[in-house]
Amino acid sequence: DDVEDTAAPEESGRNVAKIQVFVRVRPLNAKEQTINPTSSIALLNQTVLSLSPNNLDNQEFTAERKGKPPKERHFAFDHVFDETANQEAVFNTSSKFLVDSILDGYNATIFAYGATGAGK
Repeated sequence: DDVEDTAAPEESGRNVAKIQVFVRVRPLNAKEQTINPTSSIALLNQTVLSLSPNNLDNQEFTAERKGKPPKERHFAFDHVFDETANQEAVFNTSSKFLVDSILDGYNATIFAYGATGAGK
């Protein structure tokens, strides 16, 4: 029996068969800057971002932690783009490699989630 190899091809050392998560941090809007000009999100490197509750409404975090003081949290992704990233940089890193795979007959899905006007 001949079995067709349905494994996705590798591109630039990445196996495109896995789910990858990319995050784009948007700049603060005018209203947010008026309330608090310091972002609660900091990029630690190209794959990790930090959420600092010190710049947020601490009541929400304190209630969630049952009265304990809020703590900084780190989250890891396949790639994190900062506020200065343009559409081309996001596309080239997150999606461009999928185009050849799609043209070669492989399936791919890009799911973009976020607020309207946030730069999806």
